[in-house]
Amino acid sequence: MGIKENLKIKRKELDLTLEEASQKLGIKRSTLQRYESGAITNIPADNIVKLAEIYHTTPAQLMGWADSFNNETANGKEGDMPSLHRFALPILGEPASDGSRMCEPLFEGYVEMGSAIRADFCLRAKGDGMINARIQNGDIVFIRRQDDVEDGEVAAVLIEDKPTLKRVYKHGDWIQLQADNPNVRPILYRAGETPNIRIIGKAIAFQSNVE
Repeated sequence: MGIKENLKIKRKELDLTLEEASQKLGIKRSTLQRYESGAITNIPADNIVKLAEIYHTTPAQLMGWADSFNNETANGKEGDMPSLHRFALPILGEPASDGSRMCEPLFEGYVEMGSAIRADFCLRAKGDGMINARIQNGDIVFIRRQDDVEDGEVAAVLIEDKPTLKRVYKHGDWIQLQADNPNVRPILYRAGETPNIRIIGKAIAFQSNVE
């Protein structure tokens, strides 16, 4: 099943009306109805993650990208070994531009992973900003959704609605976003006073391609 079917199923499992669910999400009832009907397919990343929280599930499961399969033994019998689980996590992409304003960031695709990684979505690393953390350009970084991290941890951060990876350091009321590259200057902002910068998750693992 796809996201439109899952949205309706999960909402009804919790006995929520369209009005109640849309109020929790902070959107119009008609917009959520269009999500469920499939009239809107490019659902903003933030809304997918928030809906997953409201419906007590994960973005991958809500998108219909979670799958499982059984191992078979050498003699072809099933059930002798525990099931393995394979998940497909969405990759948060760059915001799209309509020429007049920037839209919410969207999911650009998905990547498969094992069930041992407890993540909600991914980012594709761009540039050399995190090279000292061994994260290279093009690597897939797995993110667990949360709105704060401990001092020095790598976080997924939205800056002007563009997702990026930065280490977070706290100095009193000030928060420093630091790349893991000495050639990249840090970003400083006062907590609660810069609405266009916010933490959306903690980086917990990454995946590199062998060249």
